[in-house]
Amino acid sequence: MYNIIIMIKALIPFIKKNWFIFGIFIAVIVGYYFPSAAAKINKNGYFSTLLVIVVFFLQGLGIQMEKIIAGIKNIKLHIFILFFTFIFFPLYFFAAIKIFPFLSHNEGVTAGLFVLACLPTTIVASVVFTDLAGGNASTAIFNTVISNTIGVFVTPLLFSLLLSKSTLTLPLSMLLEIFTSLAIRIIIPMGIGMVIKKFIINFADNNRKKFSYVSSFAVLFILFTAFAGSSDSITIELIKSLYPVFIFLALTYLLISFIVYKTAGLLNFETADIIAAVFTSTQKTLTMGIPLITLYFVNNKEILGLVLIPILFYHPWQIFMSGFIANLLQKKKMKT
Repeated sequence: MYNIIIMIKALIPFIKKNWFIFGIFIAVIVGYYFPSAAAKINKNGYFSTLLVIVVFFLQGLGIQMEKIIAGIKNIKLHIFILFFTFIFFPLYFFAAIKIFPFLSHNEGVTAGLFVLACLPTTIVASVVFTDLAGGNASTAIFNTVISNTIGVFVTPLLFSLLLSKSTLTLPLSMLLEIFTSLAIRIIIPMGIGMVIKKFIINFADNNRKKFSYVSSFAVLFILFTAFAGSSDSITIELIKSLYPVFIFLALTYLLISFIVYKTAGLLNFETADIIAAVFTSTQKTLTMGIPLITLYFVNNKEILGLVLIPILFYHPWQIFMSGFIANLLQKKKMKT
């Protein structure tokens, strides 16, 4: 009993540090076992829509305009990062799904892989890990904002192209509705947040950590409602059968991180810029992924949970591995 208590005490710091990752699993489990609760709280989807708006408004408050302006200059690096985010990733996943049969056994999971491939980078995590590793934070901030802004339009379009031969593809009219809905939920709130910050800069900076917690809890609730809507289509046996997909995703993050790192080096980018490229090119946003998936599959809610599975695995994995990669890059930079 004493050893168990010691073990629990030893785990507490780890849980506190990675509470959001544990929160993802809790949100999924609660959504799986209590789908009716989500339906009552989020009637007609109004509450989750409000939370998405709040999340991106708070992210706008947290963006430092002076760093965005400072990060504009390196055009070559921005093109490099956007190429990997929106071109290399989709092509890589498209080829992999054609080559490896286990990636196309389940239509919903395959669609989830395509969504993951087309998503923009994370706004907060990529900047945090870039800064932690001693990289160019200004470049990271600029690219996260640009990536998420153009991702509102590029991501659904790329995703629809990848699904062009699938029964899940949408007509142009519905795609235009998704563009509009995402713009209202993402671009406008984030822009308002960035504008308002100019007038409350001290308040916004002093409460950045609190805003981050509110944003994270909102994302977990959005995930809970999205997953609860299609919990019937997911079984424990199905999750177990997807272990090759999870291995593929785990190796993909490491492989593409290595490719970005080596390619950026061959192009003679500075060390700080290479670090920024590694974290902004390879990370994929859960915050935008959930609203996009929910909107795209509004008429196919029974497979929502299946489509979410790849990003639900990839997101915690990228955060977990980014800590190790940031530590390695920081040590390597100190030696140069």
